[in-house]
Amino acid sequence: MRVRWILWVLTGLMVCHVSEGSRTNLTLAVLLPKDNTVYPWAWPRVGPAIELAIEKINEDQELLPNIHVQFVFGNTGGEDGTCSEMVAPLVAVDLKFAYNPNVFIGPGCDYTASSVARFMGHWKVPLITAGAAAYGFNNKVHMYPLMTRTGLVYKKLGEYVAQIHAQFNWTSRAVVVYMDE
Repeated sequence: MRVRWILWVLTGLMVCHVSEGSRTNLTLAVLLPKDNTVYPWAWPRVGPAIELAIEKINEDQELLPNIHVQFVFGNTGGEDGTCSEMVAPLVAVDLKFAYNPNVFIGPGCDYTASSVARFMGHWKVPLITAGAAAYGFNNKVHMYPLMTRTGLVYKKLGEYVAQIHAQFNWTSRAVVVYMDE
């Protein structure tokens, strides 16, 4: 249901490219690290879900009538597989000029998302990411007008924790941190 809603909104916000017949193409550019599974948004973790969702949407024409959804993938990982703030914007530019996508999915890391999201405001193309949790991404007016974050946002997490403390009249706090490395 959530995938249907997101894609329906996206098709209403943008102009799709006309293809053969009466169907139009909705192209998603997916910008994620290709092999590094340390990140929850890495391609090995979310790629199969993206492919399955696109397959189901294209099979059921009631979901997005006369729309054919397709994707192109860009690896934002550097030589060591980690998010690369140098590679990600270059890959985004390459995909923009080669495929002219209607929407970008990812990247998730703060530094890579920051540089790529600035292009989106200039290109007038939406960007959806499960990452980019840093406070600076709250600047929706000037810096990141077309970025939508679906994951954890620190500001909202802080507001939630403050609300819970107020609700239960808690005045003492402790933080437990577990590092798996």
